[in-house]
Amino acid sequence: MNLEVLNRAEGYCQLELWKDAWDAMEELYNCEKAHPEAAAIRLRIVVALSMWEKGEEVADHLSESARIEYKRTAAQYYLKRARVIFYEGDPPEARRHFQKAVGAWPGIDREFTDWDLMELAPEGFE
Repeated sequence: MNLEVLNRAEGYCQLELWKDAWDAMEELYNCEKAHPEAAAIRLRIVVALSMWEKGEEVADHLSESARIEYKRTAAQYYLKRARVIFYEGDPPEARRHFQKAVGAWPGIDREFTDWDLMELAPEGFE
């Protein structure tokens, strides 16, 4: 894992220089991009740049991780994507992403959701 690239990308993220962060992450080999730590950084960048088409595969990968912080990052992506899709007028697709968020991180609670999205919540969600 190229820690210099990860540290540089993380620094760009902290400065909200999202395009620079993405460009830095693109320097990694594909096998390095798949590492959960790199994937979590990439997912934050994807959300910031609204590069949704690149995010779902990364989120799916992170949601399978054993580490709760990676699952939480994936869940936050799914919720943000659900919100965008919901407001674009596609509730069934938004519901799919909302349910993926709950599946990725069952500990998710309303603090991380948009009240308008609660109609998408699976039965028993509190």
